[in-house]
Amino acid sequence: MAGEKKIPRETMAELEAAAIVPGKPLLIVDCDEVIVEFAGHLARWLPALGYELRLYKYELEGAIYPAGEADPVGFEAAINLINAFFEEETARQTPIDGAVETLQSMAEAVQVVVLTNIPRHGRADRLMNLETIGLGGLPLIVNSGGKGRAIAWLAERAAATTVFVDDSPFQIASAARRAEHVGRLHFRGATGLGNVLPKAPEADAEPESWAACDALLRQRFGL
Repeated sequence: MAGEKKIPRETMAELEAAAIVPGKPLLIVDCDEVIVEFAGHLARWLPALGYELRLYKYELEGAIYPAGEADPVGFEAAINLINAFFEEETARQTPIDGAVETLQSMAEAVQVVVLTNIPRHGRADRLMNLETIGLGGLPLIVNSGGKGRAIAWLAERAAATTVFVDDSPFQIASAARRAEHVGRLHFRGATGLGNVLPKAPEADAEPESWAACDALLRQRFGL
C-alpha cells in the first residue's frame, strides 16, 4: 500500500538510539493532535499570512484558502505553508489536555517513545517543544509514510506488551498490517478536528480524551 516502504536510514538510526529495553512494556505515541495541538494552532497561525483553514475532511490538501476566497490554494502552496508552520511554530505547540500528565505518570513502569511524521527539518524544534511541555528525554523518532514497519521494529525489540496511540486512521491501519499483535488506540480527542476525523475499524478502542486513554493504557499494561 502507498506509504509502506523500507525504513529510511535516518529513522533506523533513531530507532536504534531509542535503546529499547527487552521485557519492559512499550508505549508508542504520535505527537501532532495526540500530545500537542496541530490543526487548531495552524488555524490561528494562517490568518496573519492572509489564509484560513477550512477542514471539511481529514486531510490538509484542499483545506487552506486565501482569506475570503472560494477556492483553496494549490498543493505546492499548501505544502509550503505547512512547512513554514513547522519551521516557525513547532517549538511553541501546546499540549492537549491530559497528555503530559498521563505520559509522565507512566514513564517509570513503561517505555514511552514518540513516533512522529513531522518534516525532518522540524526535529530539533520538536525536541525543544517536548522539553518545554515536560516530556524532555523521551526518544523521538521521525518517520515518513506508514508507521507500521517502525512499530513492528520497536515491538520486536521490546518483546513485551506494546501499545500504539495515533489520531490517524491510516496509521492505525498501517500498524494493524505490520504489527497486528500491538495494541492500537485511535485517539479521537484531537483539538480542531471535530467531526472530520473518520473512525478506524482496525483500532482496539477510540478514546476521546487523555483521561479515557489513560484508563485503557493502565488496563492494557496492568498498572
